Amino acid sequence: MRKPRAYVDAVAHVGQGEWRKEESVITEVFCAVMDLHQRLGLPSIKDMGGSWERDVDGRWFIAINGPEARSLGPDEWKLDLPPWHMGVWFNGWLAGILTPAGGTLAAGALANEETLIEALRKAA
Repeated sequence: MRKPRAYVDAVAHVGQGEWRKEESVITEVFCAVMDLHQRLGLPSIKDMGGSWERDVDGRWFIAINGPEARSLGPDEWKLDLPPWHMGVWFNGWLAGILTPAGGTLAAGALANEETLIEALRKAA
């Protein structure tokens, strides 16, 4: 995965009532998805029933899960996604499973991280 674009402060529970502030990383792919979500003026995923599915450009399709595991994706290729995961399909084929911190994504000539980010940035 490419270098992360955003850093988010997070609070982690250490135990015994102790808390500490940590820095979490959000990948550029997830940032591009969040930017698209915001450009479309959509409510938070939790207010959308806990998931969001979108045909990005006719080639790329994304499905993002909220706090509960559920089956998401194109009708022919639904996938059981764990909470807070995103499935990515290219031309109908599963191309990756991502979290805000990383994951696995296709690395072909047409289906790769750079072409996904480009499609997300162009989508409206």
